[in-house]
Amino acid sequence: MDGLTLISEYSFYIGLIIFALLFFLNKKCGFEVMTVPTRALSQSKRDDDDLNFCSDPNCVRCNKYSEVLCKAQHCLKDVSEKQIASDIKNGISRGKYDNEAQQPSTFHYKCQELISTPIWENFHGADTELLESALDDIKTECERVIASGDGHWKRNSTSSGEWDTFHLINQGTVIMENATLCPNTLKVVQNLPSVMDRNVFGNVFFSMIKPGTVIAEHFGPTNIRLRCHLGLSVNKECLLTVDDQTTSWSEGRCLVFDDSFLHSVAHFGIPDRPAPELCSSLLENRHSVSRTEKSSDRVVLIVDLWHPDITPKERSVIDFVFKP
Repeated sequence: MDGLTLISEYSFYIGLIIFALLFFLNKKCGFEVMTVPTRALSQSKRDDDDLNFCSDPNCVRCNKYSEVLCKAQHCLKDVSEKQIASDIKNGISRGKYDNEAQQPSTFHYKCQELISTPIWENFHGADTELLESALDDIKTECERVIASGDGHWKRNSTSSGEWDTFHLINQGTVIMENATLCPNTLKVVQNLPSVMDRNVFGNVFFSMIKPGTVIAEHFGPTNIRLRCHLGLSVNKECLLTVDDQTTSWSEGRCLVFDDSFLHSVAHFGIPDRPAPELCSSLLENRHSVSRTEKSSDRVVLIVDLWHPDITPKERSVIDFVFKP
């Protein structure tokens, strides 16, 4: 048997195995493999060094989207609210995005009543009022875990600099090792009327960004939530850009935005140990930011809240379909 014949036979059997696997997945998950969202498909083909995505194998946005969508399809069969189930199914199976600036990477809930706004100006609901009133307790616990190094901090991928996170709730699951160190913060968060803490899209964590850090443009996993930042230690050198709108944080105040829109963060402060070359975007824009003599870290508490247009019944169904 010559080499070409051997290769041809191997190719045939490999193709047969792939076909059988795709057929099995289609039957098991109840939807065609190619109906996984467009962006999710592109993620699977990305280079390993693409800093828009993290290396955490359990991350819903970056790596676990296919498993989450497959599980959701199974759960939908047990949902009695047919219209909500239909809207969720369409959100899982849709192809093209309606808005290039808003491309949730995992689940796009397409509901006519859902308002799409990049930055929610003057968002003063009961949630933000409770968070802001508890600033002292939250800030004290955050400073304590930063100083002690206790608990589990996670280093995220960035274009430049350092970005560390300390999760109290990660994708709908309480991280007990960390939560026991911040009991007051956890209590406040769990009492928020709109906190998203029972499905894989809900997170609560401290986020610390060092001077010189650039978080590349990226889309969040879904449009059913709003991301709330409570400023704990902030400065005007660190900026958030959402759909070409740039803003900054204020200490003790909440900043609310829809992270399913394209967004990025850049800290234009000078790092203690500057890298040989900072990201080009940092160099291009740092002259436009007023800088103090000594740059400080930007620290916020991030809490995922339900989009206000999601009804209580929809929340209940989504929690069931996308349970951790």
